[in-house]
Amino acid sequence: MKKFFILFIASVAVTLGQTNKWSTLEELTLVLPEHEALAQFEGEWDVDIRFYFDDAQKKPLKGTGHAENKVVLGGRFIESRSQNIAFGMSITSIAYLGYDIRLQKYTLYSMDELGNFAISAYGDYSAGENKFLFEGSTMDYVTQENQEFRIVYDFESDDLIKYSVDFLLSDGTFRSYITAEFKRKN
Repeated sequence: MKKFFILFIASVAVTLGQTNKWSTLEELTLVLPEHEALAQFEGEWDVDIRFYFDDAQKKPLKGTGHAENKVVLGGRFIESRSQNIAFGMSITSIAYLGYDIRLQKYTLYSMDELGNFAISAYGDYSAGENKFLFEGSTMDYVTQENQEFRIVYDFESDDLIKYSVDFLLSDGTFRSYITAEFKRKN
């Protein structure tokens, strides 16, 4: 009888341990209110983009194109695919935006035809400002040094997003490298 009781208690403990493990897994798979904020990106957009490659360049290199943003993976991520023509080149880019419940941060993973690498960044969303701010770092191709950056998506309205990629300078200020306006297609 004692052996049966000990086996019963052990099996209950294992079952409870698994239940806790599965409830944690279930929590990790939920679509949260934070994911709903990402739905603002969904849709088709016309893009006007500007590149500021160096300080001496007074006039930016301009481009135009379009982006298609889809809610994917059950509402957990935005997949953004864009095609732009700038400085005589066709530039395709792909980005994924999400929310990481473990870190309590929004995530951005992006790649394009201007490099053979991807960037990742983590950030927050300000509902009051209707703005996403991501921060990350990447290796500068020329200097091979770490370069900190921020990416801002500012929803000025339901139909207009102002976007910028800004690099941190040694004096603590930021300089825009890319700016863009996304205008929702009707």
